[in-house]
Formats: sequence, C-alpha cells, structure tokens
Amino acid sequence: MLVSAVLLGTALGVLTACGSANGKDGKDKQDQPQSVPVEVAPPTVGPIVAVYSGTAPVEAAQESRVVAKVGGEVRQILVEEGSRVR
Repeated sequence: MLVSAVLLGTALGVLTACGSANGKDGKDKQDQPQSVPVEVAPPTVGPIVAVYSGTAPVEAAQESRVVAKVGGEVRQILVEEGSRVR
C-alpha cells in the first residue's frame, strides 16, 4: 500500500513538472506571428494610378478527377447550346 502511494505521488509530481513554466500551452511569444501595422482609409472614387497588363499560366493548387458513376454513351442531344431548359 505504501509503495503504490509513493508511486502515485511520484507520477503526479512528474506529470505536473511536465507543464510549461508560464502556465500556457508551451508556445512562446516568439512562436506567434508578428503583427504588422497598417493604415486604414475609406474607399474613394478617383483616377487609376497604375495599370498592369500581362499573361501568366494559371495552375490549380489541387486537382480532382470527376467520373460518372454509371458508364454509357450519348446518342442524341435534344437541345442546342445556350437554349433554356426546365
């Protein structure tokens, strides 16, 4: 009985000592992202100051393959492109 009480006390002491010194979740202020000061202004109407025109490839961050659950073939299209359907 005395041995189990000593073991339990030791285990609780070790687990308590594993916590951080500042009582938080172990993250220091250095790990947090730094705030950046910004200037806020209401929107206004005015001339465009700068214009950029160029081309660049557009790539998706992720791709997904879309497939039908049932196979088959299209034999007839009953509407024209752009037609309104219900």
